[in-house]
Amino acid sequence: MNPPGARSSRLWRIALWALAVFALAFICLVIYRIYALDAKEKTDAAVQAIHAERLTMRDVDGSNLPPAPDQALNDSTIEGIDANENGIRDDVELAIFKKYPTDLKTRAAMLQYALGLQMQITEVTNQATWIASSQEEGRAIGCLLRASGASVASAESMREEVKSDVLLSNIPIIMLTA
Repeated sequence: MNPPGARSSRLWRIALWALAVFALAFICLVIYRIYALDAKEKTDAAVQAIHAERLTMRDVDGSNLPPAPDQALNDSTIEGIDANENGIRDDVELAIFKKYPTDLKTRAAMLQYALGLQMQITEVTNQATWIASSQEEGRAIGCLLRASGASVASAESMREEVKSDVLLSNIPIIMLTA
């Protein structure tokens, strides 16, 4: 036979265990939500930064043209060197200026597309940033179409030209990290 207080003591212990499990689960959920909210805020800031990145007329007309980068230093990271801080690797930017020294409209479109590709390589960390950088790349493809006189074949040729410049400038790093 159980003493009269044994049953209430047992119920009390069960209630305390249930409360402790609930409190632990609640604390874990709060910690997880803090992390998730922080990640969302960082993603939102990254998306805003991607959409805010713009070329200026100084970038297009050459008055903000960077010096030739040290190739070894330039190839040491995927981002490369961007001395004029316009979001485009300096070696890619200089290649576009060399190829189109007088055609401002084409150069602007090529630089815009190079910027979009560079963002795809360096800024994408999750689905939201991928969507934002893809939207910017899509806008740049529209610029290529307008610069080529709406010739899809010509715009595609220009797109492949920039794509090979951007991707080839990043190949040493991509191969090392693969």
